[in-house]
Amino acid sequence: MDAKAIEVGPVLSARQTFVVPLYQRRFAWQEDRLEPFWSDLTSKATECLDGKSQRYAHYMGALIVLPRRYEVGRVQALHLVDGQQRITSFQLFLAAIRDLAEELGLTTMSDQLRASLQ
Repeated sequence: MDAKAIEVGPVLSARQTFVVPLYQRRFAWQEDRLEPFWSDLTSKATECLDGKSQRYAHYMGALIVLPRRYEVGRVQALHLVDGQQRITSFQLFLAAIRDLAEELGLTTMSDQLRASLQ
């Protein structure tokens, strides 16, 4: 197994598709899991805005992915074996920020977020 630490930004913005295998449970995070997730994100943002951290990295836990067979001309697909709840939460969070940026007329930000969510 090839385990390595990778920041969440490159994971979400890479040209790849995550496929959740059928045997995995549906998205099930409720407030008891989403509140700590939100707290982690807001505390990291506060650190960065207050100049206490120069890094925007956030430890999101482990993701276990298995590459699917590669086909020329297709976006790489990865089976998401563990971490589907976390990665889905990050994507929903980024989609909500994208929508808010659009409402506020922040087109550069909304365009960047749209590109990372495709």
